[in-house]
Amino acid sequence: MLTELKRKDLCLGLRDLSMLNEFVSLLTLIGEATTATQAEHSPSISLVGPSIVSIYYDLINERNNVTYTTTFCNALLSSLIARFGGLLKSLNIEFDMPVQKKGTYDLYEDPIFLVSSFLDGKFKLKWITESGLPEEEKVDVCTKIKNLVFDHCVLLANVANDVIVAETHEETEEEVISISNSKRKKVVFLS
Repeated sequence: MLTELKRKDLCLGLRDLSMLNEFVSLLTLIGEATTATQAEHSPSISLVGPSIVSIYYDLINERNNVTYTTTFCNALLSSLIARFGGLLKSLNIEFDMPVQKKGTYDLYEDPIFLVSSFLDGKFKLKWITESGLPEEEKVDVCTKIKNLVFDHCVLLANVANDVIVAETHEETEEEVISISNSKRKKVVFLS
């Protein structure tokens, strides 16, 4: 259409098309993650870990394949690490670039982001085993997550036992009080 209008200067060249393809490739996974979180009426915390890890490794892979958008790719990667680096750090991922931590960096080191994804039936450990982590790291991280879940289960079991013991103790005290009150009543009525 532009050639018919004699405006070839406005037509996209091969270089322009390559640049556009690189931009689309860089933003595809971020778009998918955004769509997934917006599609749910109440997005779950379990989406955080798998989304961040997928985007991180996608950007790492794209960084090696892009020609025109290297600076943009590095900026996205740097921003991701600055905000969510705590999560990546808890997965034993080492960064090959300097990290300028943002306010949320340390918040994402909380194990809840690992445990919640494990407990979600959509993810379990699949988001780790299918990630770009080295095989040895995958085993270590899976073991770490399983241990975190086990520790929380033991903690919850002990808390539940403490609650049962406390309830039993309260019931015993109430029974003693009612028994002693009934004995007093008998004594009162006898006098």
